[in-house]
Amino acid sequence: MYNERRPRWVAVYKLGIIAILLLTCGAFTFSQTGNIAGRVYNKATGQPVVGAIVRLDPPRLTVHTDARGNFSFRDIPPVHYQLSVRADFFRPWLKKNLRVQPGRTVFVVVPLVQSGDPRYPMPFFVPDSNIHYQ
Repeated sequence: MYNERRPRWVAVYKLGIIAILLLTCGAFTFSQTGNIAGRVYNKATGQPVVGAIVRLDPPRLTVHTDARGNFSFRDIPPVHYQLSVRADFFRPWLKKNLRVQPGRTVFVVVPLVQSGDPRYPMPFFVPDSNIHYQ
């Protein structure tokens, strides 16, 4: 039988093609997700609300706000979400049909109202003016 060895460059060439395809697929997948970021603050004082629970449904992701009242959800599929925020001594906050677009960040400003504040009836829903796309 005749046993022919392939040149080494053929294997290197095939590996290069596979690497390019994998990198291209990864870049395509990355561009198909979006982000939600925002800031939670006390509507009466303007101070950040630290440790507020921010929930994204679906898929039931939860984060807490940092020392500046900021939060973020990264690399999430571009669909419609419901965003809710809860914190001790504040009324719950809810935004339905929050739309995420591929490759973009939705910035949400969340003004929380203290419990028992007679100026704001329950529940506190969000006007669309608090939603900004970047």
